[in-house]
Amino acid sequence: MFVNEMTLSVSVKKTQSIAKMGNPDHVWNALDPEAAAEVQEQVLPVFVREDGPEDAHRFIRWENNIESVHAEDIVVTHVYQDDEFAELSYWTFLKPSVVCFTQRSASLSEQLPVVEALDDDEDIEEELVSNSNDLALNTTLVTSSGKPAIALMTSSYIYDDNCMEPSATLAAMNKRKYALRHGHSFVARSAEFAQQRGRKTVWGKMDAVEKVLPKYDWIFWMDMDAVIMNQERSLFELLDDLKQRYDGEFEGIDLIAAKPRGDPMLNAGVFFLRYSPWSMQFLRDVQGVVEWYNKGPSYEQGAMWQMMQFEENRPHIFLLENDDHTFNTFPKRYQPGDFIVHFAPDKCPNELTLQGLKAAERIERGERITQLDLLPSVPVDPFGSRGLAEPHTPSIQMQKVQRISSEYRETINLLNDNINELYKRDEKVDDIYKKAENLRKEAEDFRLSARKAHQDLVCKYIKWGVIMVGLVLIAAAAIIGGLIGAHVIEV
Repeated sequence: MFVNEMTLSVSVKKTQSIAKMGNPDHVWNALDPEAAAEVQEQVLPVFVREDGPEDAHRFIRWENNIESVHAEDIVVTHVYQDDEFAELSYWTFLKPSVVCFTQRSASLSEQLPVVEALDDDEDIEEELVSNSNDLALNTTLVTSSGKPAIALMTSSYIYDDNCMEPSATLAAMNKRKYALRHGHSFVARSAEFAQQRGRKTVWGKMDAVEKVLPKYDWIFWMDMDAVIMNQERSLFELLDDLKQRYDGEFEGIDLIAAKPRGDPMLNAGVFFLRYSPWSMQFLRDVQGVVEWYNKGPSYEQGAMWQMMQFEENRPHIFLLENDDHTFNTFPKRYQPGDFIVHFAPDKCPNELTLQGLKAAERIERGERITQLDLLPSVPVDPFGSRGLAEPHTPSIQMQKVQRISSEYRETINLLNDNINELYKRDEKVDDIYKKAENLRKEAEDFRLSARKAHQDLVCKYIKWGVIMVGLVLIAAAAIIGGLIGAHVIEV
């Protein structure tokens, strides 16, 4: 921040002169209010006053991204992360001005350092974090190709109960593989979840999105328990499809979310958000809905839904009403070819997420799965004790249910294996079908030819029959005529 040297010296001198007069309070009291305010304004240096010109508020709360800080801001509060401090320090660093030499040519100036990836999950396997420059490279390639820069975002935060620890890395790898395959950036965040105080941990999603969104054209958020089942279709293609489906000016749409069939509100486990002034203000407004900070089960989702109801926000939102298949599918509604399955159970989703990841691998191997492969395989014991803190022995009824369930599962797996075997023989079946179709056509042609030949033969029979009858009649007439002639001669 720049401070006018003369203004500072005048302010210091006036402060010293007032100090010589004794207690400053007596000085303020001796002056009329306007004069006192003017003197106080001159005495207090401009860089420590909270309000700037035209009552511009200069003490701001950190909005999770450096883009929200302006040159006139002097105090930024609620900065929790070390990398955010470093980012602010770099942003406020004043480089010395060269006054004795002409400025170097832009072509000779040093290149800017490569911006590191925003993925803060450095403890994940080496395979998951390989090279952070990949993300910058992907963004450059996407931008240069004329397509929007899209980041696939997710959470990599392991909650205190460690319930998602077995599936967290695998779920992140499922998303990262998809992102790299289609030229999207991949960003996994955990610090924003860890810094939550006074509100539910899941609110870290809003902080993370605020931090990352200004770096891209679009972000595509996926909860940790959402698994990509169809790796073939890119987010570019999905956006193009949504653009075709939207009945209006798509350029004004900033938020795209699904409201599954039967749900009272959107499901915020998967959504698109475009970087725009409206989106940044929408996130700020959502952050301010304090009544949802600890109000379950919706939390940040409930706050988003509440803000979406305002009339001025609706033109910016494309809500997929009663949509279960575009990009947010629950397991019980899965259909082959669906993009993403979002498990979102009431309790820890680890087991179901692992089950979904195995199903996704089977799909990549060319197998066909159904919703039965994504639903819980072990039913809850409806006959056992309720609310026991210690494990209990399953009841006899439950043992029967588990045995029947196991047999049912084996039967289903056998049927699936048979179906998969049939799919593997698709080409042979197609060949047999084509040959059968050709034989059917040949048989039809033969039938038509035989029918025509039969008709021709019948016509010939009739023709020859008529000729023979004619000849017989002629012969008979000749004989009769001869007999009559002979009788006349005798007479």
